[in-house]
Amino acid sequence: MVGQKLKFEIISGYLIENGKATKSVRIPQRITWGFKGYNLKQLAEQVAQAIDILPSIDKKLRKSLEYYNHALFLDKIRVEYALKEPEQVNYLLADIVLNLNKSVSVLIGEPKDRDYHDNLKKYGIDMAPFRRAISKLRRIRNEWDVAHHHITKKQLDRLKSVMKESFDTTKNVILQYSKYYDGT
Repeated sequence: MVGQKLKFEIISGYLIENGKATKSVRIPQRITWGFKGYNLKQLAEQVAQAIDILPSIDKKLRKSLEYYNHALFLDKIRVEYALKEPEQVNYLLADIVLNLNKSVSVLIGEPKDRDYHDNLKKYGIDMAPFRRAISKLRRIRNEWDVAHHHITKKQLDRLKSVMKESFDTTKNVILQYSKYYDGT
């Protein structure tokens, strides 16, 4: 279950004496805790890959990775503050989507750009699933109005449902661009 969030509610607790539950106890209204899991083999591979490509990275890829890294940073803040500042979390979601969209746009451009379709083809991102995923990320950024002050709470709440997909789309575009760049 690496990289997946879970939600639960504690409904009862017991006092344990001598290894046995002796009586039911009242659960506090708020319990704060956390844990982290790592796939060490995958992490080691990713670090090795990052070290290998670092010297040869081009400016577009570097900028794209900066936006992606910032989105990851904002997501970390979102997770850490979800219980403490629930109203701020939604604005973090909007900022995350903006940065993910920037990360993709740096590499392939915007549909109005003259070389947009050429870039999709050149980088091997012109397959239908890629195009749909990129279009959806751009639609979320534009039509869901995450960049403007008049976004509603309901619209912000909808962002939670597309976060994993948005991160996956961006990561896949970066990886595909990296494959192209390695081949040139």
